[in-house]
This record gives sequence, structure tokens and C-alpha cells, in this order.
Amino acid sequence: MKIAILSVSSYGKKLAQELKTKLLKDPTVMTVELFHKDVKNVINKIFAEFDVIIGIMATGIMVRISCELVSDKTSDPAILVIDDAGENVISLLSGHLGGANNLTIKIADLINSNPVITTSTDVHGFLGIDDLATRSHWKILNPELILPFNTSILNEKKIQIFSHDNLEYLLAVPKIQKTYEFLSKSVFNDNLTNIKFNIEKYTILALNNSEEEYNNQNITKNCNPMILRPKKLVIGLGSRKGVSKQQVINSIEKAAEILKLPVNRFDLMATVEVKKDEKGILEAADELDIPLEIVSISQIKEFPVEKIHSSSEFVEKTFGVKGVCEPAALLIAGENSKLIFKKTSYNGVTIAVAESD
Repeated sequence: MKIAILSVSSYGKKLAQELKTKLLKDPTVMTVELFHKDVKNVINKIFAEFDVIIGIMATGIMVRISCELVSDKTSDPAILVIDDAGENVISLLSGHLGGANNLTIKIADLINSNPVITTSTDVHGFLGIDDLATRSHWKILNPELILPFNTSILNEKKIQIFSHDNLEYLLAVPKIQKTYEFLSKSVFNDNLTNIKFNIEKYTILALNNSEEEYNNQNITKNCNPMILRPKKLVIGLGSRKGVSKQQVINSIEKAAEILKLPVNRFDLMATVEVKKDEKGILEAADELDIPLEIVSISQIKEFPVEKIHSSSEFVEKTFGVKGVCEPAALLIAGENSKLIFKKTSYNGVTIAVAESD
């Protein structure tokens, strides 16, 4: 994620610098830029450019300088506020889809402060449907249903989840079993026969069958589906010559742990052609049952340099490209993909993870 930190006081400026140092150690944080004073003009310029905006200032200041820029929960950045004594971290905007709530908890832990989250599903111990989608890297195709679904969750109505794919990895997500139940294929087909679209086309359906909550919407009484599509997650790999299978697997497991994902949530692995016969990478792909894709040096040379977060002098000197794992992951993830885990080295293996659009 790209993070901007705005400050207005000398205390805030010092805290911003300390927070930047800590955040850049996190592989999921790509860049952190600091802006001091003139915050109204700054936020007007950067609002659409960053995934997260953190204001170290009074909540009222942040509300006033950002309120005219807010437009849509599916595209607005996450906004957090921290008082300049570092006592409280407040999730202000885009708590679920933008990830502000989870980042609030992470930052509060980093600076030993109090996380303040006011989202109703969170404070009552439920997992909102948009929070589940963000954590799982799913795209919600009909976000207008987020509010009625979360209202049902608050009314203690379990949301039913159906997929042709195996979603057992979700059982480890906190609060999942309190909020959701998983339908088998046979139960789904027996009870929801009036669906007007091709289920096979969509990977996941979330179902809410409350007629009362949907009586003003043009949705079938027996099937009120939210349609979710998993984004493609691609692991980019580089390595020293002769790395073992276990070294590669260990690096993937560490990245998965930081991303709070199971290893089987990754869709593909990618590496450069000079590593296409690297035994450790091939054996790891085989054992984890994750398909391995190969990209050419020429593809990486043509890849936009500005999309690559990290570079290596050794790789550039040896192969004529600035990096391997990041561009390989981005190339295979496709156009408009983005890094969600920057190049990180683990015992001879470099790993990055890209997410499709």
C-alpha cells in the first residue's frame, strides 16, 4: 500500500518520521511519504494517489480538509487520524474496503497507542461482508448490497457462502463462524433453483434470504446474492543458484503469514526464464500444487520501471534488469495489477506478491 502521512505540529512531524521508519519495515507497505503543514492543499493533490492517508492532527481538522473529496466507499482511500501525542489511532474512513480498521490496529501496536474503531460489525464481534472480501482479496461486483448484508449480520442473521472452490481456508479467519455458514453444492442446488444467471461464471456467492430487508429491491425472494470474485494472487520468485525446495516453501509460508492468508490462496508462481530449471523452485511449485509461470528477460526489460518498487545492482549487472520477483509477479497478475507484498529476502530466496485488478 502507498501511505501519505500529514502533520501540522512539531510533535506531529516527529511522530510522522518515527511512524514512517516503522511502517517501511512492513513488506505490505510500498511507500510512505510525509507532508508537513499546508495540509488542505496537500490532501487536494494527493487524495486519489494514495491507498492510505494518515493525519496526525485533531479529528476535526481531518474531517474539514477531506469531506469535500469523499465520493465512494469502493474507491476512497483509507483515512486514519492520530493525535500528535500518539495516544489514539482512529479509523475515520474506509474501515473495511480500504482496510483502515485493520491498519489502525497495526499502527496502534507499532506506536503503543489505543486503536479506535467505531464500525458496528467490528465492535459487536462480527465480520462485515466487505471486511471479509478485503481480507480474502475478493472483489465485490455489486457493492450496493454491502449495507443490507451488514445490517442482516448485525441482526444476527448468518450469511450463507457458496462456492464451487474450496473455501476451507476461511475457517481460520477471526469471527468467521459467528457470522457465516458455508453451503455445500448439493444444498445450494436443492434450495436455490431459481437463479437467473450462470453460477459457474462466478466463484463465490453470498446469500441473504431476508424478504423484509429486500422488499424495496428488485432481487429474487429466494436468492439475494452478493457476487464476489477472487482477485488473482501471484507469487514472484527469485533465488540464489541451488536453493532447496524447503527454502522456497519457507519463504512462501512467511509471506502468507504476513498477509494472513493460507498458502493455497495463491493462484500462481512466477519467475524469470534463467530460473526455469531451478530445482528448488520447480519442486516447491509441485509440492504446493501452485502452477509456475515463466517470464522472459525481454518482458521484464519492457516492463515500466516505475511499477517496480525494489531494485538490485547484482541482478541488473548480471541480467540487465532491475529486478526479478516484483516484475514477474506483476506481469503474470496482468494489466493494472499491483504489489501487495514488496520484494523481501528469506535465506537465498526473494519473494513478492502481486494482486490482479
